[in-house]
Amino acid sequence: MENKECTILCMVSRFLAALADLRFILSCRRLQPSAQCMLSIDQWSRTSELNAGVSVVRLLTYSLFSAVCAPDDAERVASIYNRYVSKTTITFETEPVPVEVMRGRIDSVSSAFPYFVYEYDGEVLGYCYAHLWKEREAYSKTLETTVYLAPEACRKGLGQLLMTHLIDECRRQGYHALIACITADNLPSLQFHHRLGFRQVSRFSEVGRKFDRWLDVIDLELVL
Repeated sequence: MENKECTILCMVSRFLAALADLRFILSCRRLQPSAQCMLSIDQWSRTSELNAGVSVVRLLTYSLFSAVCAPDDAERVASIYNRYVSKTTITFETEPVPVEVMRGRIDSVSSAFPYFVYEYDGEVLGYCYAHLWKEREAYSKTLETTVYLAPEACRKGLGQLLMTHLIDECRRQGYHALIACITADNLPSLQFHHRLGFRQVSRFSEVGRKFDRWLDVIDLELVL
């Protein structure tokens, strides 16, 4: 019985310590975090199981009006992204993105749209953001979404956590539709977005070429 009580107390202590470290970096204009910005206890429980014994989980928020971007964030985001650039057809970029260029991209997007990174034990494991789908004014309530995870963070529920948070934030900010543009042979991403409620609305044949292959692109849409 004593061992069981000790185990329970240790778990509670670890949870409270981790919860104390859970924080959001909010934009300077947002004085109070909204309900949508807080992780639920269920979400915390799932994400805290990533690595037993490591207690720090933080969701850093780049949101409307915020241009906050720590150098370490840009470096890690570039590292995650460049692996997909070099090894996959998931992105149509063909050359690695320098850290300074990535920092500029983060600043540009996060100054106007939601931009989230997931940080665990001091290391960014994934990120997602939304940006304008098209530039004409009539499209202003429609955004395109992007999400990338480090290899070690895949299949642990982090993508769903990030995207659910992004969808909720876009809905809260009054956007009407989200578009995901996915390479047709990226079946895991297609299935992932379907589970989030996205539905296929178009397919473009052989619009990209990478690694000496012609690639199709599928557009999926989620109406908020």
